[in-house]
Amino acid sequence: MYRKSIDMTQNVAGSKYGVSKEQLRRLMDARGHDGLQRLQEEFGSVEDVCHRLHSHPTEGIGNSPEELELRREAFGVNQIQPKAPATFLQLVLRALKDTTLIVLQV
Repeated sequence: MYRKSIDMTQNVAGSKYGVSKEQLRRLMDARGHDGLQRLQEEFGSVEDVCHRLHSHPTEGIGNSPEELELRREAFGVNQIQPKAPATFLQLVLRALKDTTLIVLQV
């Protein structure tokens, strides 16, 4: 497998980390074999990603307030945005397509 050389000393512009939020987002979007392949192509290994993020593979990151604030500034808060609830019309349309309801109506 082709593996490009990785410059571990080069940080993302304006950040002390060697990986950007967008790179991490793209990496997390891939799953299974595709995710592993993307990780290996872009970063090399899990250890390389940990090195770029200044973290430990098993112990994680430090918990000092200064370090956590730097990470929040670089990557944002660690939460998943909630999905917007379905509108009443969307719920009605889903119900009309439901096989069980179609059979009960006949």
